[in-house]
Amino acid sequence: MPRSNFFRKNGVFIPKIGSNLTDVIDEAIQLATREKHEISFELQDITVNVTSDSEPTLILRDLQRALNGYTEKTVGPTPNPILSKREQENDARIGEKNRKQREQEVDKLRQVRQLVEARIKDAPTMKLSNVSIWSAANAAHNNGIYNTDILSYAERWTRMMQLELHEGKTLQEIWERTSYEADFENISGPSQTAATHLLIQCWIHGKELQRLYNQK
Repeated sequence: MPRSNFFRKNGVFIPKIGSNLTDVIDEAIQLATREKHEISFELQDITVNVTSDSEPTLILRDLQRALNGYTEKTVGPTPNPILSKREQENDARIGEKNRKQREQEVDKLRQVRQLVEARIKDAPTMKLSNVSIWSAANAAHNNGIYNTDILSYAERWTRMMQLELHEGKTLQEIWERTSYEADFENISGPSQTAATHLLIQCWIHGKELQRLYNQK
């Protein structure tokens, strides 16, 4: 039996992380055909409705429009095949606004990155309590266990903390604040958690970090 692209939470169909949108929509339509009624699934804050007669390419088009903020948060089940002139103009206006916002965000992140890199330029290298765990994490990043963003974030965060500890501050004072300041790549919450657990295992102050993290 093929692996489903969905899991159910409180009776609601939710696409699994990493699922291809085309496959998700195709499976929903197949399910609607088999169950002989409309099927709905939720992606982020968008509700997608399909029936056995839904056209997958149009559902995908409007789902992508909703994800970009062009439309309301409900998609389907029978989108208009051709967008009206008003819809096209609205999409273009919002698309341009989104583009400018992305450029501003990229520029802001670039400035933050420059500040962080300048700050830790002369900071000491990581002080490890378990070199083998850190080395294993670096060796395993190509296997999907620790990606490059997690490792670079973990090292950057560690060096920032070490710098402030050297200045006389306590870990309790700095650990949470620096965890945000070190994140100029906007890594995901799960990636931040993975970096924290890695440091707990191999950083010289890992046990104290674990205590503070568990108290959060």
